[in-house]
Amino acid sequence: MNQLDAYFRALIDYRKQTLAQRDCSVQRAAIVKANRETDEIEVTRTLCHIEEDWVEAIEKGLVFVEKAIAEERQFIRSNGEVVPIEKVKRVSKDSVEHLAKHSNLITKKMEGEDFVPDQLYTVERLSDYAVYENRFLYMMLCYTRDFISLRYNKILDLTNTYRGRMQMKKTVSYRKQKTVYEISLVEERRDDAYLKENNEAKDIISRIDLVLKAVLHYLSTPLMQEVSKAAKLKPPVTKTNVLKMNQNFKGALALYDYLVAYQGLGYSTEETKRRLNPFTDGVADEMSEILALASFLTYEHGLGIKDYLKKAYDEEEERRKEYEKQRLAEQIKNLQRRIRESGMSPEEYMLLLEKRNRMLEADSAQLVLAKEEIEQLKAEQERLLGVIAEQEEKIASLEAYVEELKAKHAEEIRLLKEAHAAEIQRLNEEHAQALAEQKAAYESEIKRLTDEYENRITALIDEYEGKFRDLTESYEDKIRELTAKYENTIERLTEEYEGKIAALTEDYETKISSLTETYETQIATLTENYETQVSTLTALREKEKAEYEETCEELKAQNLAERNAHKEALEAAEAENLKKLDALRVKHGEKVASLEEESAEKTRLITEKDEAYAALLTEKQFADGRLNALRAEHGLIPEDEDFTEKDKFYELEHQYAAFKKLFKAEWKKVKKRIRREAFRRVKEEETKDENKDGGTDEE
Repeated sequence: MNQLDAYFRALIDYRKQTLAQRDCSVQRAAIVKANRETDEIEVTRTLCHIEEDWVEAIEKGLVFVEKAIAEERQFIRSNGEVVPIEKVKRVSKDSVEHLAKHSNLITKKMEGEDFVPDQLYTVERLSDYAVYENRFLYMMLCYTRDFISLRYNKILDLTNTYRGRMQMKKTVSYRKQKTVYEISLVEERRDDAYLKENNEAKDIISRIDLVLKAVLHYLSTPLMQEVSKAAKLKPPVTKTNVLKMNQNFKGALALYDYLVAYQGLGYSTEETKRRLNPFTDGVADEMSEILALASFLTYEHGLGIKDYLKKAYDEEEERRKEYEKQRLAEQIKNLQRRIRESGMSPEEYMLLLEKRNRMLEADSAQLVLAKEEIEQLKAEQERLLGVIAEQEEKIASLEAYVEELKAKHAEEIRLLKEAHAAEIQRLNEEHAQALAEQKAAYESEIKRLTDEYENRITALIDEYEGKFRDLTESYEDKIRELTAKYENTIERLTEEYEGKIAALTEDYETKISSLTETYETQIATLTENYETQVSTLTALREKEKAEYEETCEELKAQNLAERNAHKEALEAAEAENLKKLDALRVKHGEKVASLEEESAEKTRLITEKDEAYAALLTEKQFADGRLNALRAEHGLIPEDEDFTEKDKFYELEHQYAAFKKLFKAEWKKVKKRIRREAFRRVKEEETKDENKDGGTDEE
């Protein structure tokens, strides 16, 4: 019997005693009802989903590993040494060959043909299993063991761990007893037997456990135990001919490569929580036993009455034993009486009883179930009886209180009836007066709303006109802004061109003055040269003078021509700049005119769109109003549709305004039509009268 079974049996036995006791049932019912919403149990479990690919790969690979271990690959190691002849146990071919090469080991000659050396070479051949392939198998098995153990232990730790939390906080008033309970339980159980047995991944975990045990078994074989004493092999693995060609070692190498390259954990986890809040009736009833037992133990040890209770318990046990003895004696007497009455011997009667017992044992299972059900029903009955008793007490007290209230308020009810009749008459009169006042108020309110809607329409018209004026002013401001911008641009360009013209004029004047100074310098130089050479060139003076005068005239003419050319260039540049300025002014005027036309066109389009929008809005509002009117007329407006909301009532206002506008327009048309019809009928009457008068004269 495990711990769970022991506690469950103890709980069943404990509840057998408390279920049969009425006071205990009533107390449990009071505990269950108190602060039930705070009762809470939360259990956390981890579910593990294991990938089977790596388990299958290891299972397949271990088949080759087992066969490779069974080969027990080895090589022979020879250890030779020279020992005294007395210690030699066996002479081999190697000993003879060594002696033939080392004759110095023979120091004396024996009689006959035999030679006995003093020392002899002996060879010891040993089997060495620490070959590279076996060392690889040992390394691979160690890696496989660690690979599986890491995942296996983690999976067991996650799936077999129970984490529970329970909290209860109650204030119980039971008859003349008041108890305050507060329990908080936090528990964690690792390697839980029940979770291990009822694990959803139990089959795959069993396979992993079997594989791990197989690996540990291979590591414990004599071959691997012998190889474990040699130096450990470290990666990377050298692929010898045996590892590449032998099928068993090739399969073991493939398993090692798979495990080394494996990525991931090989499993995934999912945490689940089960929560009870509040408790079900059955759970709450069982939990109430904890609180009742805690209350009893506190009372017992707090008052130190254990000996008193033990004495009462022993007395009750003695009473029950005496009762059982008396009942057994009565049964024996009844049995003896039945034997005498049956006329059978005691042996025959016992055989008959045994036969009857066998028949009764056939129905024992059903009787046990029926008894358990009866016990449960009795417990429930006791609990309900306790509840009924409490309710009956409450009902009795309430009935007494009701009778007292009836006697107390009988006179008040009569007076209230008289006052009620007078109040009804007064209320009827007030209602009639209030109805008349309300009717007048509604009529004034309708008039006020009508005026308000007309004022609102006028305000909307003023608002749209204000918006139109604002848009017009905005476009005019933009036009003025663009005009000012272009005028500033023209002024800036004019100033730039005037500055350029002034700079060119100044440049040209500077060049002219420079040329004039140059020419004057040249003239001064020539004059100086001429005066210097006057004494030597007197004879040629006249001739040179004439040439000099001609030269001066040519220079002056050239200077004048250059000055005129510069002046003409300046005048042409100024004319060109004026022409560009006029072109810019013309272009600016055209752009301003284009902008004005565009502004006028946009204003016209905005006006048309506003008018079209207003017309469409009016049509929509009228159509919505007409639809609502038809729905109201045919009773299609649901009760939950509320038109008193702000947005819907605002829509109704617009619909009413649109209807009034349409009504006024249509009424004007109708009045014109009525006038036309009236004029037509008057004309027809006059025509008929004239025809009658004309017919009479002819007669």
